[in-house]
Amino acid sequence: MTGEIPAASTARRYSKTMRHDFKPAMNSNLDAVYGVNAVKEALGVRTVDYVLVTQGHRSPRIGEILSACRKAGVQVRFAPRMALERAAGTEQHQDVVAVCAAKSYDDLETLVAASDKPLIVALDGVEDPGNLGAIVRTAVGAGAAGIVIPGRRAGGLSAAVARAAAGALEH
Repeated sequence: MTGEIPAASTARRYSKTMRHDFKPAMNSNLDAVYGVNAVKEALGVRTVDYVLVTQGHRSPRIGEILSACRKAGVQVRFAPRMALERAAGTEQHQDVVAVCAAKSYDDLETLVAASDKPLIVALDGVEDPGNLGAIVRTAVGAGAAGIVIPGRRAGGLSAAVARAAAGALEH
């Protein structure tokens, strides 16, 4: 028995690790939103399944998110940093990931009907999620009712766009 681990303890350890592992399937209706501002804004707008926080991480900004989760009745799970990296798909998650309903697209008619004089930003060929997020953040700051993006040759609404938009995607 030198160096061997009994099968029962291996299975127990495996299940503890796997329960925090999340990566939405391609056809899933769930999305992983990461970053402090993006998660904070998503809590008030989207249906959030649960929030992952890095074990042992304490900060006032994470504390605000934990308070908002308690208030909204959203489950909080503390997980190792690697589990958050898998869920977010990046190391740049700021120690918090929300697993929530995917962001939906609206029709152009809905955007136009939303305001008397709507400001609508039309984009073409913006493929980089960082650039698209920055444009979303700027457009929301300028009071835009919405952004029109083409179906092809353009970045979609992803977790990277949500993080780059710093929560503005939820407005």
